[in-house]
Amino acid sequence: MHFREKDGDGPVINADVEAEQAISSIVLEAFPSHSIYGEETGWHNYDNALLKDQYIWVLDPIDGTSSFVGKDNCSFGTLIGLVYNGKAIIGCIDQPILKLRWVGIKGKGTTINGQRVNTVDYCDLDKARVHFIMIMPRERMIVLQRRRERSCLMGIESRNCVVFGELASGFVDVVVDCALDPYDFLAIVPVVEGDGGVVIDWEGKELV
Repeated sequence: MHFREKDGDGPVINADVEAEQAISSIVLEAFPSHSIYGEETGWHNYDNALLKDQYIWVLDPIDGTSSFVGKDNCSFGTLIGLVYNGKAIIGCIDQPILKLRWVGIKGKGTTINGQRVNTVDYCDLDKARVHFIMIMPRERMIVLQRRRERSCLMGIESRNCVVFGELASGFVDVVVDCALDPYDFLAIVPVVEGDGGVVIDWEGKELV
């Protein structure tokens, strides 16, 4: 298995590139005029992406490559998002080992393996189940740690896209993450928001 480091952003293996190429080929065969933005291979049909009313597929073939090649090989996943006029309208989180697939469609809800799911309508943040993605600036971690000391928040270290599927399914109340690229979150937004969740940035604004 061939490894290389991607600008300090974790390892890349040949499976990352090959998986993205396979997904891109399927998309372009079905929708030759659509654009694609992938984590590993970049843009396809970039000029079309500048047109009005254009569809853009955003791909992360293996979200969590370190987990994929390590012992924790159930916390990686594949992210596929579809953006139309700047808005994420369809998202898919797929975990092949556990055979779990979340699909969110804007205005039509979210499913896991075809079954409808819902986020938890939770109002008491002090008792919320919170997953912290532990890759974030020190100053933000200090704020979160102080919040945990004053409340009953459950801090759970977790990584990668599967936790957002758990959020969409109601097993987690809050996920805190940072430093995400478009291919990290555009597929997640329709999945979480499709069943009542909210995805915002650190200033409380919508991501897309």
